[in-house]
Amino acid sequence: MVTFRALPPLLSLARITAALGAAAWLLAGCHAPLPPAGSLAAPRAADAWVLSPRWSPDGTRIAYLTAHGDALAVNLASADGAPIREVRPPERLADPFVCRPGTGLCGPDAPAWLPGSLALIVPQASWSTETTPPSVVTGLSLLDPRGGLRRVAWADPEARDRLLRARTPAVSPDGRHIAFVSEGLDGTCAVTVAPLARVTEEPPRPLADPGLDADWPSWSPRGGLLAYRRRVLKAPGAVPSETLRVIQPGGARARTVAVLRDGAATTASAAPSGDVCPRGARIARPTWSPDAAWIAFEVWPNETPARQAAVWLVPADGSSAPRRLSPPDGATYRQPTLRSGGVVLALRSAAGRTTVVRFAPAGRPPAARALVALPGNDADWSPDGKRLAVVRVAPQPAARPLSVVTVP
Repeated sequence: MVTFRALPPLLSLARITAALGAAAWLLAGCHAPLPPAGSLAAPRAADAWVLSPRWSPDGTRIAYLTAHGDALAVNLASADGAPIREVRPPERLADPFVCRPGTGLCGPDAPAWLPGSLALIVPQASWSTETTPPSVVTGLSLLDPRGGLRRVAWADPEARDRLLRARTPAVSPDGRHIAFVSEGLDGTCAVTVAPLARVTEEPPRPLADPGLDADWPSWSPRGGLLAYRRRVLKAPGAVPSETLRVIQPGGARARTVAVLRDGAATTASAAPSGDVCPRGARIARPTWSPDAAWIAFEVWPNETPARQAAVWLVPADGSSAPRRLSPPDGATYRQPTLRSGGVVLALRSAAGRTTVVRFAPAGRPPAARALVALPGNDADWSPDGKRLAVVRVAPQPAARPLSVVTVP
């Protein structure tokens, strides 16, 4: 016979309810209903900035950050941009030197969704006493719908003088692994792939990259492959090579599909042994097509995505040379996305105005066609490539800081 006389009835009921709720959350893949709404996800102070929107994999919600001084809050909005609730109140979640509100440079440090759930990967900062003076170490934590945090990536204690910040999280489509970038104060960067389920005291090890200069991890649609940019130094004192790599994490597949030479991209086989690129040039933001056959990417003429970035397209198997899609018209082309049938869309910014442009499908002469104007340039594509979540220009203190724009 079961009795609850050992515990007060209300306390027993509360514990049973909590246990059942936790079990339901785990069994349902974190599909717990949202708790009652707290404050709206709009900025709560005149100096707060809204930034870094990110669509959920199912296209039903948008996560974004609001910056309050050196603290960040994590917020949710519906698919039409209406605020739902603040899921994490303002706190020191990220190093303010990494995340610069109002500049558009916070994108890589935005929340990343865990597929099939309401959980998010968010930046979280702590102080390291292993450096002199003490430094802010930015890690990544899993934020569940009820507000709890679980650390999933952090600084390597054996290299704390180099790799102090974990950023740019990318969760595999099956939700089992996370790829992220560890960044050092000296500018070194390494891409790391780690399981999300396994909790150990040892930090995950970066992929073997000569010179620790890698960035922008991007999973293929089914998660078997990972694309990222890598700069290779073949010999001391040599000019480094900027490359786009595709690997099979934990497997044998690894291929260089593009090499940046004199500001233009070529295949690895076509690049001569002395391939060079401008010292500041970068490959950025590789994006897969729905069938994983193509990768669109950006080429920056310098180390920051400030001006005149270009959009390129390459077969994911490296079977033919990359081709530039955007014209050299002085505008900045960025954030490409690929639709079924080989259609490539991107954002074009010039003279303070941002528009969506459409490029001809692969195999046809490149031609850009303007589709729709945007109210800002901090944006994210929906999973189907048909909508954009856009932060309005100077959104504070608007109650609807996000716009959702449908792209034909």
